[in-house]
Amino acid sequence: MDQTDREDFLHWFRKLRQISGNLRFIMGGSVSIERVVRNAGGVTVINDFNRVRIGGVSREIALDLIEKMFEDEGWKYESSFGDKILECIGETNIPYFIAIMLSAIKEEIILKGGEMSAEFIEKIYNFRILGNEGKHYFEHYHQRLRIYYDDLELKAAKAILRNICNVDYYPIDLAYGIYKRETAIDNYEQFMDLLADLSNDFYIEYNNEKGLNFYSKILKDWWRIYHGGIE
Repeated sequence: MDQTDREDFLHWFRKLRQISGNLRFIMGGSVSIERVVRNAGGVTVINDFNRVRIGGVSREIALDLIEKMFEDEGWKYESSFGDKILECIGETNIPYFIAIMLSAIKEEIILKGGEMSAEFIEKIYNFRILGNEGKHYFEHYHQRLRIYYDDLELKAAKAILRNICNVDYYPIDLAYGIYKRETAIDNYEQFMDLLADLSNDFYIEYNNEKGLNFYSKILKDWWRIYHGGIE
């Protein structure tokens, strides 16, 4: 689909929404919708969208999932085990990351055995999840930057993420400095568009008082090991 086809589709779809009465459409994808339409008709063609950000599950649901998995596998369960798993992956409680942890625990038990404990779980996190055996779990997060971001955005995004992963929160003015250096573009609006894309794609979150941070602790830990390095 070329540029003209994309623009024609987006304008046709907007018109369809306007004449569809009570009919509702649900759209979703693996990357930011704003990024998809920005260069194909502009975000005005979707300014009627109501955006619903889908994040992780509640802590209660996450712990229930973990306990159910333990029961299904016949493992002894204590509340400290669920707490440790969620401590490792971070407060976002994303089901995919929970599944990765549980899968790694199962692999470790099958291959090497071991007695279940909070220390056992943390060891699996540090050496199996964040070690070479677990690198493949998150490599697509790094690769898809190259797929969906243009060359200048890619350089800026990787440099910004490289700095964010090494601190608790990274000041937004320093991130803008990185953006200008990597792109040779002094345009704050375009910089904020990049941050919005990184946020919508679940790389980062922005706290008005503290600055930028990774959306997920487990991804932040992985990024620091394999793509970190303070400038």
